[in-house]
Parts: sequence; structure tokens; C-alpha cells
Amino acid sequence: MKDVSEKSILIKKVAHILKSNHSDYSFLDKLEIEDISQLNDGIQDALFGDQSEHWKKVAKVVKYFPNYMSAKISEQALGSYITANICYHIDTKDLIGISKHLSVPFLAEVTEVIIPSKSSRIVNEMPISILLKIIHYLLEKNLHFVVASFIEVVNRKRLMELIDSIRSENDLIKCSEYIRNSEILKDIFLNFSSIRQMKIIEASIVLNKEAIIVRTLQFMDEKTKTNILNQFTRQFPRVAEAFIQKVNS
Repeated sequence: MKDVSEKSILIKKVAHILKSNHSDYSFLDKLEIEDISQLNDGIQDALFGDQSEHWKKVAKVVKYFPNYMSAKISEQALGSYITANICYHIDTKDLIGISKHLSVPFLAEVTEVIIPSKSSRIVNEMPISILLKIIHYLLEKNLHFVVASFIEVVNRKRLMELIDSIRSENDLIKCSEYIRNSEILKDIFLNFSSIRQMKIIEASIVLNKEAIIVRTLQFMDEKTKTNILNQFTRQFPRVAEAFIQKVNS
């Protein structure tokens, strides 16, 4: 399950970079994760890598412009790909100032192409109100894999704020499908009330994505897992037996 999720994220990233439908790249499923990762990195380098020094020079110029002007230039002239690459070289405080003048759709476009591991400082310091607007815009566009990639790099406090704002169980499950870190999945699930935990399990079965919850429960200690399964059995006896068999397999 973990390998499938990681492949899915990488393949969708490749498709987004090349502005194509990810279904066109289904042939990449035959490759190993390491190969797809190298392909993704290679495309990024081919498009932007050799221009890194150029982006640094542009970033130095940005600080001389008022934030509203930098935002206007980014959105109307540079576009999301160039803006994303310049972001890596701009002070976080300046980036936050500029982001306040950018539209949510444009910020979401930048988020789609930015590399999460290189932008953790931004998403962890950006005003939570702006981050939540971006996240919910991405969810409306069914870009759950993008949301998932950022869930993995935010700090715990921000993670819980972000997760608590997602009111749809279906959206939570679809995001979880692309989260590779089982520890994060466990923390997210245990953060919810028992009532919502049951709703999430039920929704995962309806969506035929219970493998995500099964993987999460298998990562928990025996006592916690048993308590959750017992409660699910009491509330949903018709489907509980088959679900529990998968957890214990």
C-alpha cells in the first residue's frame, strides 16, 4: 500500500509538471519508486535546475519592490512555475508579505509545483488563515495528493489545525491515501473524537479505500487498536467482521 501511494504521488507530480493528465503516465507504474523519483527530479532539474543562479538573482531584486508590486508581477507576468522557484531564495518574512497580496487560485497553482521538502519553512510560518484557504481550494479541485504532500512537512500543531478544518471524511481519506508516513496517519486518526473515527472508518469502507485505515490501525499498539475495533463492531456489526479480518491479517 505504501509503495502504491508513493508511486501515485510521484506520477501525479510528473504529470503536473508536464501539464498532462496523470492517466497518460500509467505506464510508469511498472517502474520502481526510485526510478520514478529520479525521473521527477530529472524533469525538475531540466526545467529549472540550471537556472538556479538566475532565480537567486531575481530573488535579490524582489526585496526592493513593495509586496503588492511583487505579487502583481508574480501573478500577471512570471506565473506559478517561476514564482515557485524564486520562493526558495526569498526570506520567509518577505514571502509571507507578498502572499497576502496574491489570489488563492494563484497560490494554489504555486503549491502544486513547489517542492514540499524545500518549502517547509514557508508552510510552517505562513498565516494559518492563508494556508487553510489554499488547502480548501486544492480540495475543491480534487488535488488531494498535493494537500497530502504538505501535510507531511507541517509541524504537529499546524498539522492538527489543518486536519481539523477538513470537515469531509471523504476528503480526509483521499488525502490519507497519499500520506506515506504511518506515524502521521496514526497521529491524525487518534486526534479525532471516537465519533469521528467511526465515521472515517465507515466512509473508507464505502469508498473501498479501507486499506488506508487498516494500515493506520496496524501501526497502533494492541490496546488502542482493540478499543477502536470494539467500538466499530458495536456501531457497524454488519461490516465489522470483514474489516477486522483485514486489520488482523
